[in-house]
Amino acid sequence: MKDISYLFLDCDDLLVRSKLTNANTEQIRTIIGNHRIVFIDEAQRVEEIGLSLKIITDQFKGVQLIVSGSSSFELSGKINEPLTGRKWEYEMFPITWKEFEDHYGYIASEQQIENRLIYGLYPDVLNHPGDEKEVLKNIVNSYLLKIY
Repeated sequence: MKDISYLFLDCDDLLVRSKLTNANTEQIRTIIGNHRIVFIDEAQRVEEIGLSLKIITDQFKGVQLIVSGSSSFELSGKINEPLTGRKWEYEMFPITWKEFEDHYGYIASEQQIENRLIYGLYPDVLNHPGDEKEVLKNIVNSYLLKIY
């Protein structure tokens, strides 16, 4: 099997954010190196991220760029204009009941119905059993009740 070279950049990290902020082509070349797939997470945290993404898209033709952000309104506002005609956007939704049932089975899903009705089907809630209340509070305060 062929080894796929990828680079994961987490923009929650201050150093990553600083390196991507107002970066020029040569700085970006140093960051990317020989990687062919570059995944940038929490991109909305980087000032002028749209320009850095445009440089990668325009100057590094062999690089596949995947960008995500948990705050889609902020991310969308920072990348829309610089990447016009060069991007595809995907909106991620919570897990559906059918997906949940297909994964856990009918009986296990039915046993979880009360918790799912209270805490929902957000992936982070599902991935932290026992901490659902805290995770859901964080989601509500960070995204659902955020005023733009």
